[in-house]
Amino acid sequence: MYRENNIGGTKMDAQLKDMKVKVYLNALASDAKVPGGGSASALVGSLAASLASMVASLVYTKVEDQALQVDMKAYAQRAEHLRLMLEGCIEEDAKMYELLMDAYHLPKDVEGRTERLQRALKNAAAVPMKAITLSCKVIDLCNELYPQVKGLKISDCGTASVLALAAVRSAVFSVKINTYMIKDRDYADKVNKQAEELLAKYSPIAQSIFDAVDARITR
Repeated sequence: MYRENNIGGTKMDAQLKDMKVKVYLNALASDAKVPGGGSASALVGSLAASLASMVASLVYTKVEDQALQVDMKAYAQRAEHLRLMLEGCIEEDAKMYELLMDAYHLPKDVEGRTERLQRALKNAAAVPMKAITLSCKVIDLCNELYPQVKGLKISDCGTASVLALAAVRSAVFSVKINTYMIKDRDYADKVNKQAEELLAKYSPIAQSIFDAVDARITR
């Protein structure tokens, strides 16, 4: 829950994912603690899923081939599910960050502070890790979708894959800024490795989509 935006002293009780774009951007640009990079990464991932859903839905309404309609309906449903999951990460990331700051600012002599802080760090790293996994699934979806898209909407499918990879890359930073302070280095290294492996796997897939789409729209 985003509580306060210092721009003009405006008070807001709306959830981040329900804000108007301008209000969210003002909040992001302000000196408030949330939203931050993790929330923004999840937003970018949800934008990618939204574009993929739009492309599949439009193709569905225009094609007569029933088999292709079935495929497009399934793609649209998958994209919509991913969009909603990533939307949830927008809010969840901000919530975990606030809990982390609450733990961090406890007096150092408070009993259980270290355990609470370490637990908060793990929870804070888990949200962008979730966003990475979901955004990779958006890339998978775009990779299946773009060969079947004809006409102007091919550029939107390409844009979806570019945004999804940007969400992955930026969320890796959000994972690592939290794992950096985790004392259980085996756990931290495992999470970092998972994030790095997904980035390494999906970067070339997204690049291949970019190259294929670019070739189709360049004269």
